[in-house]
Amino acid sequence: MAKKKTKSVDWQDVSQAREVTAGLLREIMADARVQHKDDSITTAGELGGLVLGVPLPSFALEYVLQNNVWPLERVVQVVGIHGTCKSGFSAEVMRWFRQSCGGVGTVFEVEDKWSPDWAPSIIGWDDPHALGFMPAKSVNDWQAKLLWTIDRLKRKMTGTKTDPGTGRRWPWLGIVDSVTGKATEETQAAIDSKGFAGRARPEEARMITGFLRTLPERLRGWPFSVLAINHLKPDRDPVTGAIIRNKSGGRGLDFMETWELELTHAPQKKIRESHRDGLRLFLSCQKNSLGVTSRKTPIDVYWWEEELPDASGDVQWRQRTVWDWYGASIQLLLKLPDLEPEKAGRLKEVLTITPVSAVRRKSADDPTQPRRVVCKALGITADSPVSFEEAGKILQETPSVLTELRRIFGIKVRAVFQPGVDYRRQRLAEKSRLAQGLKVADEGDTTVEEIPDEEMTDASEA
Repeated sequence: MAKKKTKSVDWQDVSQAREVTAGLLREIMADARVQHKDDSITTAGELGGLVLGVPLPSFALEYVLQNNVWPLERVVQVVGIHGTCKSGFSAEVMRWFRQSCGGVGTVFEVEDKWSPDWAPSIIGWDDPHALGFMPAKSVNDWQAKLLWTIDRLKRKMTGTKTDPGTGRRWPWLGIVDSVTGKATEETQAAIDSKGFAGRARPEEARMITGFLRTLPERLRGWPFSVLAINHLKPDRDPVTGAIIRNKSGGRGLDFMETWELELTHAPQKKIRESHRDGLRLFLSCQKNSLGVTSRKTPIDVYWWEEELPDASGDVQWRQRTVWDWYGASIQLLLKLPDLEPEKAGRLKEVLTITPVSAVRRKSADDPTQPRRVVCKALGITADSPVSFEEAGKILQETPSVLTELRRIFGIKVRAVFQPGVDYRRQRLAEKSRLAQGLKVADEGDTTVEEIPDEEMTDASEA
């Protein structure tokens, strides 16, 4: 049998050389995946397939984070001064995990101030077992309990031959509130011994930094995400007058986090409407490993009392708390910072939102009534203007407009986690799609390819 001739390559032709070397590298990476039993080994062009997540609820969040999902396998830090709803935001993220993907979560409560009403008012009173609660006595304790929980989750998902697990078919969110809410056991022991605190030591920062160096590896390959709440202690530089963003717990989180989100109060932070109260905040992204930084959006948080059934079916007066992400999208689009002329022109072609002036509003004499808008692209006419919240919901349910907004603002469309499908299979399918140069599927349109079971291994199992 004649040997197949190898295609000759003109190595001085850069385009030919690039094609051959790219193919060789992909072969080597494929062999390395098998050799090291790690499906995270890949080429840069396929790395996007490793970013899957829980869908974000509105364009406002997608704009700030420049992604359409909350990524799994990652650590996110949320910072802010006191009273900026950091704990409430963590419960809101848990709501996304639960409602979109059937996920669950665990709060590692370090500050002894978690409200039994606050989280259920956000996640839902009809779902009392969506969020676990573990009080922690020290930095040592929350770290030990977090690792124990991650290990236990892996065992439940993996199972045994006689007792098969669930598989990696649902996501989990771990919430640490907050990372420096208590001292280390060593510091507490020293206080007990001396009877007073003495001079501060960097013991907590060293322990948190050391721990965080190991945490990302424990998340790799699993549909887990950790949200770490931290306190912001802003100061002013005595020489320049610039604001310094001091945070507790050292710099360890800064290096391991995918996002650092900051919650701040708006100038007029209190909201008073006819049937509800609220707080006006800003959410900004101070670090973004998956996109640009420093984008921000307004976000209003509302709460009120209404009669709701509890877990047993009895009707009681309960607090309801809503993060108005739909309304945030409209507020954002009305007050976007200066855009380059090209982007501004494209945005005007896609979407023009017009607020209804106070003169024309029936509620002009009642500032507690919601503001309203008109938008032709969303089918909202001047005869029937709607609230910011309603308009934002229509926007989110209008794929043609949402797709164009994503293109204008460079929002990366990642694969959305599919409940009931093994996470490893989803990652491999998405990597295969990207390797073939196929379009990343839109939300709700992901088709998982048939992946042989023997390929669904990774370093976390080796």
